[in-house]
Amino acid sequence: FGYRQEECSPGGCFMELCVQLGIIFFGKQFFLSIVEYYMPLLWKLFNLIKLRSWSQEKTTEENTPQYVRDFKLVEWGHQGLFYEYLEMVIQYGFITIFVCAFPLAPLLAFLNNILEMRLDAKKLLVLHRRPVAQKVRDIGIWFDILETLGRIAVITNAFIIAFTSEFIPKMVYRTHYSEDGSLTGYVNFTLSYYELRSESIDNSTLCRYPDYNLPPWDDNKYQPSLVFYHIMFAKLFFVVVFENIVAVTVMSIKLLIPDMSASLKYRIRREAYITKEIIIRTERLKKEHRTSSVPNLNEAVSDEEKLTVKSKSSASHHSRESLSFPLGEDLSPSSDALTIDFWNIRNRYVNI
Repeated sequence: FGYRQEECSPGGCFMELCVQLGIIFFGKQFFLSIVEYYMPLLWKLFNLIKLRSWSQEKTTEENTPQYVRDFKLVEWGHQGLFYEYLEMVIQYGFITIFVCAFPLAPLLAFLNNILEMRLDAKKLLVLHRRPVAQKVRDIGIWFDILETLGRIAVITNAFIIAFTSEFIPKMVYRTHYSEDGSLTGYVNFTLSYYELRSESIDNSTLCRYPDYNLPPWDDNKYQPSLVFYHIMFAKLFFVVVFENIVAVTVMSIKLLIPDMSASLKYRIRREAYITKEIIIRTERLKKEHRTSSVPNLNEAVSDEEKLTVKSKSSASHHSRESLSFPLGEDLSPSSDALTIDFWNIRNRYVNI
């Protein structure tokens, strides 16, 4: 229709991509952090209007109970952390996927996260009601999303390096087409011929343009040449090699640095084992106490047995005080810590 479609400059689209990422990391993230901090203040203002406490705000604020002050704050909600995770995941995606085009992005994200960490802490402590804590094992589905973004980032960076930079063409030229292994004549190597004809057939002009096509005097003129397929094969080969190298590196790091150390695994297993042992012994004492036919255990127990129980109880208390390590440090089944807990539980039922 007479309009030319917008396209990248001959140097590539790196400059346009850098400008867009710079706007995102320089302006958008810092602006959204400030907006995110001041939004709870607006919601608090809305709550005050709804509670109709404008006239008492200045005079009775100091005498207002704490629970009333907390009620005026903004509720954290069930999806409070969702948007925090979503913001971090989007930032992580921009950093990892386009890091080759904008290497300054990790530094800007680091500075933004320092600012946002302090703003979020103050927002959570001062501007929101206290959220209900929940115990979870990990970050859930967000870990899978981050791993997927990491895999996509490897493929994206491999294609960016191979298809938008001069790294592969220069390497192919130096290894196969250069006479002395240098880049002498590389610019002429990257240019193809195009014939401009005027109305007169005798007048023609040859122009050069950056591509790897056959010249106009060839039978298959303006078709991709053998050099084009050679460089294309080298680019695809680089993508495959790059992905495999990164995958092997990630697997090696995962094997060398486990998610949980061996000592921590041992302590977790020990804690689970001791917990089961204490539960079993406690249930056994309860069962013995229920099935006992003696109506009053204090009257049925002889004086000698009482003295024995008291001596054992005093000995357990003395052993507890004489321990040089905190209770629960030695978690073996025959440890003093387990014996003390067991005798305390037994004495409690004996003295009933």
